[in-house]
Amino acid sequence: MKAEVLKRLDSCAGDSRMLQTAIREYIDTLGIVPTDDYVSVLEYLYTDRRHPTADDIFNALGREKPELSRTKVYTILEILSKLGAVKVIQIDKYTTVYDGDTTPHGHFICSKCGEVFNVAIPGNVSSVIDLPAGSALNEVQLLCIGECKHCRSKNIN
Repeated sequence: MKAEVLKRLDSCAGDSRMLQTAIREYIDTLGIVPTDDYVSVLEYLYTDRRHPTADDIFNALGREKPELSRTKVYTILEILSKLGAVKVIQIDKYTTVYDGDTTPHGHFICSKCGEVFNVAIPGNVSSVIDLPAGSALNEVQLLCIGECKHCRSKNIN
């Protein structure tokens, strides 16, 4: 069910009304009442793929929704992440960003500008990881750190 709804969300890109309807249906499948606040947070994550912080989301949505508190944004993100609807990416001990794309993929972080890029994970990564005997793998988080093309071009010239 989740995969079908996620495909539908991708097919709604560009049509805000259809996207909001699909997001409401998706939130409903998670067992949560699809309030406007939940819809707004997920819509922001699906339409702005820059891997925002909770503060970024709050600042962006607060202009249109002054009744939305910073605490509520954090709470919504925590609940959605626990239900698997949002990926949490811990950049460092001070910075956490969120990703609405929950398909298997990794992230590349530019150490100069801080931008976060999605990167494909080829094949079955779990087949090359030597887990301790008796362990079970639930999730793989690939985090690569380096310099993006834009920052490298600044250093080269």
